[in-house]
Amino acid sequence: MKAANPSRCVVCARELFLCSDLASPLKTHAEAKAAFHSTGIALKSWAREHHVHSNSVNEVINGRKRCIRGHAHAIAVLLRLKDGDITEFLSARATPPNGAAAREQ
Repeated sequence: MKAANPSRCVVCARELFLCSDLASPLKTHAEAKAAFHSTGIALKSWAREHHVHSNSVNEVINGRKRCIRGHAHAIAVLLRLKDGDITEFLSARATPPNGAAAREQ
């Protein structure tokens, strides 16, 4: 019998963490912070993997950002603090920065 494939984060490909299942129930700020502590994942490394600033992750997880738009919104959705659409955030990660394609040629 084949084991079920665990879900992976669409940005960092991490398995079995908050960002790996965007359909899971919403978490509180304390639950998200506890997930980092229990798995031993540093906020800074998670931020680096998701191409966001570590200060933004810290402010979101501690409830100091409103998470209405931009990176704060995407961080909150990835950490399952809120539901929302992050397709623009994900598509920005899939395209190279301006000028990168020209430098490669």
